[in-house]
Amino acid sequence: MDPRLDRALDTVPLAPLPSGFVRRTVQRLPAPRPRFRLDFLDVALPAFLLVFAASLALAGFWLANLVDPLWLLEVRTELAWLLMYTSTRFAGWLPLVGLASAGLLGMAVLAATMVLLRPAGPRPIRPLR
Repeated sequence: MDPRLDRALDTVPLAPLPSGFVRRTVQRLPAPRPRFRLDFLDVALPAFLLVFAASLALAGFWLANLVDPLWLLEVRTELAWLLMYTSTRFAGWLPLVGLASAGLLGMAVLAATMVLLRPAGPRPIRPLR
């Protein structure tokens, strides 16, 4: 600040505050808003996902006890036949499927980048011209 103003203010004697000044001043201030509050979805969504994951795990364990111990050999032969059948029948489509998969992956990466790198906070509304 300006040194001349500081010297001028130092010459003025300070009067004591009136009684109740601080209390009245604090009462006029707005109440602080809470910084964090849980909403319904903040609790319901993780609870639902937890119950869903637990039920999937339990169903998987229950089904694992019902199947034949040699089920993997049967599945392996079926998968080998399916792989052989699709590789000979749809061999012409393989480059197109690979290109479409790469395109979809690229669009997903682009969308994720746009979501993660967007500026925080609401965007200002620009008036129409």
